[in-house]
Amino acid sequence: VGDPAVVGSVASKAVPGETLVFYVNGLSASPAGRILGAIPYANPVIVTFTPASGSPSTVTATYAGLAFAGGFQVNAVVPAGLKAGDYKVTVSTQGATSPAGPIIPVGN
Repeated sequence: VGDPAVVGSVASKAVPGETLVFYVNGLSASPAGRILGAIPYANPVIVTFTPASGSPSTVTATYAGLAFAGGFQVNAVVPAGLKAGDYKVTVSTQGATSPAGPIIPVGN
């Protein structure tokens, strides 16, 4: 997924209903013995899509688990009803929210 003006014509825009995969760090402590692929805790991971103007849309991650030492994989479905445009994405859990970014271009 990417803006063709930035990354060339090989990129495509995300569409509502499509699953996006993010790799993030800092979701939780990674204690010794944590199993790769394990869900890190019972708290939900929320992914928010914020347009340049208008109200943000939030979804609960369909999966959030340890992918590698200190790194987590977060899967989220692009919310239904998003209009075409660029959306800043944040990930939230346990009362903390990531900085805004990356920017995900969404088409219809």
